[in-house]
Amino acid sequence: MKLGLGKGKLLALDWDRKTVRMVLVRPRADGVDMLKASSVEIPSTVRHDDAESLGAFIREAMSQVGISASQAMISIPRDHVVLNTLELPPMPADELPAIVQFQITKELPFSAEEAALDFAVSGVFDPKAPVSVLVAAVRREQLNFYQQVVENAGLSVERVGLRPFANLIAVTSRAQELAEKSLLIVEIGPQFTEIDIVRNGRLVFSRAALLALPEHGVGESVTDSRIATNKAVEREEDDVTRQAVSDLMVEIVRSVEAYRATDPAVSLDHIVVCGATGLETHLTQALGARYATTAALFTPDRAMQLAASRAKELRGFNAAIGLAIGHARKGLETIDFLHPKKPVSKRDVQMRKLPLAVATALLFLGSGVTFHYRFVKPLQDQAKKLDLERAKLKKQEEPVVKFKEQVETLEKWIESEQHWPTVLAMLTEVFPAETEAYVSRADFEISANPRTNSLDALMRIRFRTASLGAVNGLTTKLRESGFANVVPGKETPNFNSQDGYRYDTNIDAIVPPPRKDEQPRAIANDTAKSAGTTEPPTEKTPNPVKLPEAKPVDVKPANAKPEEPKPAEVKTEPKPETQTPPTDGKASPTTAKGVSR
Repeated sequence: MKLGLGKGKLLALDWDRKTVRMVLVRPRADGVDMLKASSVEIPSTVRHDDAESLGAFIREAMSQVGISASQAMISIPRDHVVLNTLELPPMPADELPAIVQFQITKELPFSAEEAALDFAVSGVFDPKAPVSVLVAAVRREQLNFYQQVVENAGLSVERVGLRPFANLIAVTSRAQELAEKSLLIVEIGPQFTEIDIVRNGRLVFSRAALLALPEHGVGESVTDSRIATNKAVEREEDDVTRQAVSDLMVEIVRSVEAYRATDPAVSLDHIVVCGATGLETHLTQALGARYATTAALFTPDRAMQLAASRAKELRGFNAAIGLAIGHARKGLETIDFLHPKKPVSKRDVQMRKLPLAVATALLFLGSGVTFHYRFVKPLQDQAKKLDLERAKLKKQEEPVVKFKEQVETLEKWIESEQHWPTVLAMLTEVFPAETEAYVSRADFEISANPRTNSLDALMRIRFRTASLGAVNGLTTKLRESGFANVVPGKETPNFNSQDGYRYDTNIDAIVPPPRKDEQPRAIANDTAKSAGTTEPPTEKTPNPVKLPEAKPVDVKPANAKPEEPKPAEVKTEPKPETQTPPTDGKASPTTAKGVSR
């Protein structure tokens, strides 16, 4: 039985060099109802660069799976599009198209007359606030080809979108937990792999990597009332698969590092892998291990409200599903090359503003003079008098403000004080056994955090491990212990090592802030003295002893012969004076060889 595209029904089309995918939906107030999702393999006799041949095959495929339609939505792949992000000052919405067109034409690799361009605003548009826009441009020749393919399929084009934008919608739809995270979206295709980075719901980076993958067999057919496709078949773990995954990892890591050149602080929170090439599961595992974060296969169970067992068959339909879900986005929220946002002429803008300008001028002209002499002039005289008083008070305020800044600097310094033995004890509790790893260097530093206007205790430990992957386990334990921004380093093999520890690595982290009961007793006593209060001691506290400066530790293998012990020489130093905290707000570094104030 065929499903007709009647009133309120939409057909989303997407194809690559191997497969045509079709999704038929009915819009709802809170999303869409999927009526049919089908995929058909493209035979080798079909010419991908011939609009008539490809369009005729799509028409035949629609008839084969039982979809009858009159209108369709398509998307342009990343490899045919020039993308750029513009940061613009506050302005009315009707002025955006002219500004965008003026800015982007200077950066196009082809003339503006050959380009069809559109843009979408990132986030909620506010004419009184700066705005970030994603601009996309495609050659008109390429756009005409896609339109001809659809027309040869017996359809009319309703919208021409952007595939990376459609992938973003498909992945984040009904997933509120991803709205404020940094995402890596990878779509594996038979010829091109699209790599997108999303931050706080905004597409900030997109790249198409040319990487032809080895041929892979087609799984058994899956057909029911709403899904007609071939089941995804995972490739076996062999040399061909490992080489393909390695090639993909090279392109993905290269793309991520290219974006980090513009945003060094980015840290990937979640990775989503789309596609139906059979490599998706292997690549997901490799990416999760490489970036030490959550990596998952794309599944539209929440976006399309399907059971997980059925949704997993649609993991290659990401672009078509994103097109279908995003159809309700209009105006500044979406990219549509078929209906781009066009600049408004100066004459139209002036004529639109003329009646309001005339009315405003007459209103102010009639009431301006009376208002000035009745209300403004007395207030001006009073304002002059207040200005003189304010200048006098401002001069008296300067020493007070300066003293307040010094007090705030002192308080921040006291709050940032760490009880370093406790920190070292926390690190010791989670560190692997000595047979698995040992620390070669530990650095601690107090640094100002411009975001929170406070002081953070930074930690970097360098250590060696006996087996690969130990750094990931330690990273997890540190996060569970309260350490923040835990960033594991690369595990560099050292096969020339003779002590059994074969990998060098490191971890950077922010030490948890100290609890009130962990404040060093010396600091607490000094604070009480400075406040002029004394309390009877509850227990006898020995005078603090100044420790000699620690020397670098020469780490020896576990099987080395121990040295003969030498008689210990005990030297008692006089009680050190109370350290005066800095008052300029600057942080002072602290290393493992001096871990107490």
